Amino acid sequence: QTLRASDGMLSVDSEPITVSPGLYSAANSILTTSANSIASGSTLTATLTTKDAFGNLNPSGLPNLADINFTSSAVGGTGSFSSKASQGSGVYTATFTAINAGSVTLGATLEAASIGGNSTISITPAAASSLVLSLVPANATAGSAFNIIVTARDPAGNTSTSYSKTVSISSNDPAATLPQASSLQDGSKSFSIALNTQGSRNITATDGTLSVTSSNISVSSANAASLVLSSVPATATAGSAFNFTVTAKDASGNTATGYNGTVSITASDSQALLPPSAALVNGVGSFALTYKTAAPQTLRASDGMLSVDSEPITVSPGLYSAANSILTTSANSIASGS
Repeated sequence: QTLRASDGMLSVDSEPITVSPGLYSAANSILTTSANSIASGSTLTATLTTKDAFGNLNPSGLPNLADINFTSSAVGGTGSFSSKASQGSGVYTATFTAINAGSVTLGATLEAASIGGNSTISITPAAASSLVLSLVPANATAGSAFNIIVTARDPAGNTSTSYSKTVSISSNDPAATLPQASSLQDGSKSFSIALNTQGSRNITATDGTLSVTSSNISVSSANAASLVLSSVPATATAGSAFNFTVTAKDASGNTATGYNGTVSITASDSQALLPPSAALVNGVGSFALTYKTAAPQTLRASDGMLSVDSEPITVSPGLYSAANSILTTSANSIASGS
């Protein structure tokens, strides 16, 4: 710099004066970045340029590197700094690694004093590296639909909004009612599923490359929708008892274990020895019946609302009974010698 003295008529200029930067000013120092937007998991370089109170570069009195810190303030997004280094002349750099998607304001402190020139960047989700299931119930009732959500996530757990693959849903329940395969919307979609088979079941979502299987879902039977007969013989012998089973089933064919209705047995044989009415235990009951009339017969189980009829049972005559045997004659009166 130079200076001049003048009275309007006379003047004089100084020799050049070398002016050095003054003491650093945190308020006038700025931070710039190598990119305004990066994907989660990617890095950028943050550059801190220090200045004095008048905006001059390479100010004096700079603190030690240990007292210069790069900072990030999350506005939805997060990340971390590493590899802090001095580039000389009052310039410092650090590497910022993006983690959670959103906006992040990057800055720095000089001996705990915040700089005035921060920089805001945007973190976008990276490519999907996994599928995640949510809203999966621990328990379900057979035949009752419920919704689950499939989400594509990047390695940091961000929803991968650019994910566009088609996802298929399957289950280890062979009778499950499954949704059609579908692409996710902005990386997430709700699917409706009904598990129909009693027991421990799970659900799998896959796009052919990525897949995820849920924890086990305990599927219980629904309310009884029908009565079913089993162990009913195709043939029987008059006078000989046989056992059969009555089972309450839900609409999906599972044993309705919560059913405790009282079941009565009737038969087409008016002489049959019928069992007493009885409540089923956990949806199942065993009964004994004895037919007495040799002919095709049937039986019925009913609780007054639900009922079931057997297929025809061929009843054969039983063991002979002398007491029940009879003798008849061709005539009531005949002459001697006839």
